Amino acid sequence: MITNEERIEVLSKIEKIMAHTQTESGAVNVNEMAIANRLVKELMDKYEISIDEIKTTSDKSTLVKNIESELIDQKGIRHWVISLSSIVASFYECRIMRTSTKIFFIGFEMDAKVASKMFDHLYLQIYNAAIKATEIPTSISRKTRVIDFCVGALGSLSNRLDEIKEERKYQESKNALVIVKKDIVEKQMDKMYPGSVSKTHKTTYHPSEDYRNGVQFGQKMEIHKSIK
Repeated sequence: MITNEERIEVLSKIEKIMAHTQTESGAVNVNEMAIANRLVKELMDKYEISIDEIKTTSDKSTLVKNIESELIDQKGIRHWVISLSSIVASFYECRIMRTSTKIFFIGFEMDAKVASKMFDHLYLQIYNAAIKATEIPTSISRKTRVIDFCVGALGSLSNRLDEIKEERKYQESKNALVIVKKDIVEKQMDKMYPGSVSKTHKTTYHPSEDYRNGVQFGQKMEIHKSIK
């Protein structure tokens, strides 16, 4: 039987592991994530700590942060940009909030920081590639062509990230770490933004050559130098 002080120390250790399952650079190593998940599970089993106890023990506002994206430079955030933020947030167990010109990632501090950096990294690649791919004028407006390209790229990107997530799930024999993180983020989100509702955004596009070029770009674009 451990003392109350020892129990608090173990809970603190668990939370530190949970708070640093991503690297500052944004790299995702599924083996390291599996190890972190296993360490948490071993500590929970050894000291008979429940998921609910982790959820309620400490002030989660010290773990869950609101991190702003730095690179949105449009007057209004287009639907494809919102879709990109949702894809990235889901990959890093975060939630998103937005204003008319800003996007925020809410999650464990390291997760939210990495998600924000990854979003900026992907946004720049897709947007710049779309502008370059639509330089030669056609009868179709450039705005429409850029959106078609970006939506195509997003489809391929989403599929690639889904494959990485499936590999991550395969590496994790049990998902206690992810379950706890998601629940804590959801509860803290409700406190930070009462009444907030997750919305699904569908961008209209045309199955055009620009869309197909976007699909091809998304299949080969750099997600991150440490993610292949």
